[in-house]
Amino acid sequence: MLRPVGGAWYAAYHVRDGARAGILAEMVVHCPESWNSPCAAPVPLHADCTPSRIDDVPLFPSRMTVCATVPLLQRAGTLPRMEYLRIIGLCVVSAVAYGIVHDQVTARLCVEYFTIGHPRILASESPTVLAITWGVIATWWAGLVIGVPLALAACIGGRHRMTARSLIRPVAGLLILMGVLAFVGGIVGYVLGARGDVRLAGHLASRVPQEKQAAFLAALWAHSASYLSGFVGGLVLVVTTIIRRARARTPISAVARDAPPSAQ
Repeated sequence: MLRPVGGAWYAAYHVRDGARAGILAEMVVHCPESWNSPCAAPVPLHADCTPSRIDDVPLFPSRMTVCATVPLLQRAGTLPRMEYLRIIGLCVVSAVAYGIVHDQVTARLCVEYFTIGHPRILASESPTVLAITWGVIATWWAGLVIGVPLALAACIGGRHRMTARSLIRPVAGLLILMGVLAFVGGIVGYVLGARGDVRLAGHLASRVPQEKQAAFLAALWAHSASYLSGFVGGLVLVVTTIIRRARARTPISAVARDAPPSAQ
């Protein structure tokens, strides 16, 4: 649906940037001054962009035929309410997937970390089963803890709002960083345990076989590194999301503001 503004009809095309998957933009085009006529674009879209859908947005007076694009972010009011849930879901699913893969490694490194170091909820000694079970139980809530503030940081307020798709790359980057730090933490824990600089205490010292204690410490340190880097990195991601929105340029608003009075 098109709306008349200043004697002309306008519509906003939402385009998807093919070179940078998932990045949304607005392309404003001038439309014929006829309610039933198809919308015509007087300027070509970018070479790496393709039209996605049309949204009826009243924009500019007749002189302002084409304005600009707003990459990465969507303007306030165009983001579906479901985007909150998508972002939270992205974080929860990512955390669970990371946890399962992470635990597949540590369960094979030291299955006692799960059979002795965790509450016994399954009558299984299978590293695969234990890794899947604890990979879900121990991570879904962490994804939720990070996902809720991230969704609020990305969507709440009147400035540019971000989509779950635009956050896939930052979240993936955080998971990779967590994996690297977990690997480093596991090596450090194993070396310290093998040298006797760090030892298990309490009931773990007596229940975990001596020859497995260094591996147990490696798994413990790897998990600790993942949790610590995940929560700190999640906080950084929330803050950087807020900063990105605060610094987002709004060329469309700027063009509308600078339009000649006679055209308004």
